[in-house]
Amino acid sequence: MSHPLLHIHQISIGFQTDNGFRETLQQVDFQLYKNEILGIVGESGSGKSLTSLAVLGLLPSSAKITEGEILYNGDDLSTLSTKQLRKIRGKEISMIFQEPMSSLNPSMKCGPQVTEILLEHTALSKKEAIAETLQLFEKVKLPRPESIYDVYPHQISGGQKQRVMIAMAIACKPKILIADEPTTALDVTVQKEILLLLKSLQQETEMSIIFISHDLALVSEISDRVVVMYQGKIVEQNSASALFLQPKETYTKALLASKPSTTERLKKLPTVKNFLENTISTTVETKSEREKRHQEIYAQSPLLEVVNVEKEFVSNP
Repeated sequence: MSHPLLHIHQISIGFQTDNGFRETLQQVDFQLYKNEILGIVGESGSGKSLTSLAVLGLLPSSAKITEGEILYNGDDLSTLSTKQLRKIRGKEISMIFQEPMSSLNPSMKCGPQVTEILLEHTALSKKEAIAETLQLFEKVKLPRPESIYDVYPHQISGGQKQRVMIAMAIACKPKILIADEPTTALDVTVQKEILLLLKSLQQETEMSIIFISHDLALVSEISDRVVVMYQGKIVEQNSASALFLQPKETYTKALLASKPSTTERLKKLPTVKNFLENTISTTVETKSEREKRHQEIYAQSPLLEVVNVEKEFVSNP
């Protein structure tokens, strides 16, 4: 295989707490290659987002890299100054954050937020940057680009805000795009659209993508290779097809098996912990048992009732 574009080499990260220094990420090691989509999966708290923040030097002040390197183009990003990192962030390595509402500036209109990136990292004039922003809005399939350019984030939907974030992230044609749970707050239909959009952009520009998610189905659809993390460590990494069809590690098998079956309904859905401790209950709930349980539930007085609720939206003339 060719030389990696990015190499997270034996990185360990810890936090300073009231009870002393605590290491939360331990010797994480993986590579990202050109024109590749690398999926990173694991439970909440496994270290997925922490790893991605370390790449761009965005760790909180209480966190510290205790060992390892983050190698990009021969440079160790973990040793660069804030000024040096600013030249890379947004231009060569970009990121789509989990929640666009908290990532976009609520006091700025959507268009100028993207134009600002172009003015910072390119030689475009303001007029050219505005024109480029409108083209980016079209590329990410935002309706009425001119209108959305001139509205605030709270005035558009969650899916549209996420598309604005993607437009901002790809504005300078980065070599690497880190997508941290980019579809978490979106409904299933919009999730699919965003997924197809990222895939098409990657094929068009040949950028590399780190796709972070806890949604195994999404990761299996989009990724070439997959890294599995658990409690701050990498437990397995392989090609997507091999990992999903023939997982080697118990934790990976547990993750895949935690998905509810479509053919039978267990009385108790097994968790990852059940698999690791070998305490899985395979008792199936029959149709008659389920009907009886439902009858008992619906025979009770409701905790909450919604009756004849109406909501009106008033737009400015």
